[in-house]
Amino acid sequence: METRSNHILVGSVVLALLAALAAFLVWLSGLSGGDAKEYDIFFKQSVEGLAKGSTVSFSGVPSGQIVEIELWQQNPEFKRVRVSLKKETPILQGTTATILGSFTGPSTVVLD
Repeated sequence: METRSNHILVGSVVLALLAALAAFLVWLSGLSGGDAKEYDIFFKQSVEGLAKGSTVSFSGVPSGQIVEIELWQQNPEFKRVRVSLKKETPILQGTTATILGSFTGPSTVVLD
């Protein structure tokens, strides 16, 4: 009877640690995207050189990254680029977006 009680004790400790690990991972995943806002930018010109994960900067300061690039379904003349920016990035009504090409890597989106 004594050896069986050790198995039950070890099993319950392992299950408790797995539950704590699962709760920690859920908590951690909630923190990673909580401080970001997503915006859609529509370009009429080519978006060649942009890639998912490319940097988005605001006045030269890295502020986020590109999440998605696709043709706009309502008007394929426009390309929709979805960006994820830090919550504290000041996006105002007059903010403009341009594509800055790079010879050494993927292009970036610059907000001014």
